[in-house]
Amino acid sequence: MEKNTSILQQVELDSSGAEQIKTSGKWAKFIGIIFIVLAIISLLTFVGIFANMDSLLNVMMEYNGMSDQALAFMTGGGKYILIFPILIIIAVFVLNAIFLIRFRNGSENYFLTGNEDELASSFNNLGKYFKISVALGILSTIGSLIAVVVTFFMS
Repeated sequence: MEKNTSILQQVELDSSGAEQIKTSGKWAKFIGIIFIVLAIISLLTFVGIFANMDSLLNVMMEYNGMSDQALAFMTGGGKYILIFPILIIIAVFVLNAIFLIRFRNGSENYFLTGNEDELASSFNNLGKYFKISVALGILSTIGSLIAVVVTFFMS
């Protein structure tokens, strides 16, 4: 008995479908590289801000009227609270880049080898990218709604 490891049926792409997948793969790689660049820029910016946090806080105190308690909190352990969200942002950039580049590589391997498992794997990576993007979109929308409601009731 013959086993088919692919979850897909026999795939037959016409020339326009194949061209669409190739073009999508190229764009996915480009956007993946953009995500890597953004992750590096975010990391360097965060390191720069974190290294100069004491002087930045003093300037903020002068211009914005930050209280001494808030300044003491931020110079103490408060600045370490910033590490967690920034690392999450950088990790999301890197994960998105990995999934998009894997999509490109898998689709390219499909066209080189004809192995349908490569195509299935590449679309699986694209699906993971979309899951992360949708989750972040929902969180962003909820955060925006909360900010609008809080602003409405605070004024």
